[in-house]
Amino acid sequence: MKITLPNIEPGQGPVLMLNMIRFRDKKIYFEQYLPAFNQVVQQLGIEGVTVKLVSEVVANIMADEDEQWDEIVVVEYPSAEA
Repeated sequence: MKITLPNIEPGQGPVLMLNMIRFRDKKIYFEQYLPAFNQVVQQLGIEGVTVKLVSEVVANIMADEDEQWDEIVVVEYPSAEA
């Protein structure tokens, strides 16, 4: 199998960010973190931010035992500058 990368100049094109989240209190995450994230995006005037995936972590095969994550979130930004 040959893997090829798209021909994108540095600083050009969308960026996907993988966020690995561990909850102390899941209710606080949904009541405070998500609204705060949306507010920051709006205040900075960043357009085109899209949540691509939110998923519960069901298995941990690569991280150390003390690195247990509850959810992953993949967010697409229009560029690295965003």
